[in-house]
Amino acid sequence: MKKIIPILIVSIFLISSCGTVNDAPIHYDVDAKTPYFDNLKEMEDFSDLIVKGIRQGHEETIVTTVNGNIVSGYTFSSFQITDIYKDDSGSLKSGDIITILENEYYVQATNTIYHVAGYDMMVKGKEYLLFLTDSKKSVNQDYYVAAGVNFGTVSLQADGRNELKTLRTYKDMDVETFYNYYDSLWKEAIKKYISAE
Repeated sequence: MKKIIPILIVSIFLISSCGTVNDAPIHYDVDAKTPYFDNLKEMEDFSDLIVKGIRQGHEETIVTTVNGNIVSGYTFSSFQITDIYKDDSGSLKSGDIITILENEYYVQATNTIYHVAGYDMMVKGKEYLLFLTDSKKSVNQDYYVAAGVNFGTVSLQADGRNELKTLRTYKDMDVETFYNYYDSLWKEAIKKYISAE
């Protein structure tokens, strides 16, 4: 397994012009290096927390700029746990609400939604199986990040996240091959943790 493990994914890019703000936002993919897992066990071992639950309504967008240029961003969202499959901290229980750092953010000035590593934010009210790393181990802050960004966020209800819609390549794979790899890993996770319930 080849791992590139940044704790906070940061991509530097410039916004060349604000343009006209339309009703429909512009979607912009931000390239970023993320962990890659060859199989479900590698993702399980990498994760500090594996839970099922529901994305809640509260969210807070954080955007960092340098000299007027956006250098990073993310959204903190709340997530209510319904089932716990792994908890290295041993401190959580069903019903707890935790904070998730999601690698998507919106910039109102340019009406643009940025998707770091192609990530699409979870949908409020939908159910997910999450494979998470604990930020307290690295930055001493109380939030969790999905293992491998897209890998660790598994939709359990139709929400548009699990669709082939990007035009990138990854690890020398064309986008369809990469999507199929994601999809097979997600199906394996669902079969192990959800179908077995």
